[in-house]
Amino acid sequence: MNFRGPGSRRAIEFRIDVTNLVDIAFLLIIFFTLSTSFAPSVKGGPGINVDLPKASSKDIDKGKKTIVMTLTKEGLTILAGKTISPQEVESALREISKSSEDVLLIVQADKNVPHGKVVGIMDIAKGLGINRLAIATEEK
Repeated sequence: MNFRGPGSRRAIEFRIDVTNLVDIAFLLIIFFTLSTSFAPSVKGGPGINVDLPKASSKDIDKGKKTIVMTLTKEGLTILAGKTISPQEVESALREISKSSEDVLLIVQADKNVPHGKVVGIMDIAKGLGINRLAIATEEK
């Protein structure tokens, strides 16, 4: 039904509603901001403050399978991004050694962690057949 009559024409106005586009843009910004804060870093991962000792040694060849164990000054042990108890270290390393033969275990210990704890972990790893071990340091 045309109430305006046959001679009247109404201009058709097109509008693009950008409200949904702005909402999606904000969601993407929030997503990428949060996901980059959870990305693993060189110093032990997100939210983990590890003050590595300084050394002037060269980088190591990481190879195919690299596992990072972080020891914090608060006493936390983090293996491959998961916090484990000291009692679980041996069983977790055993699972890793079974899954791959050429495993490189990088120990990132805070410089305030007792030396004996680092040596103990390296001894457990050697006993389980993990022969490639490295201690993470910062460049001088």
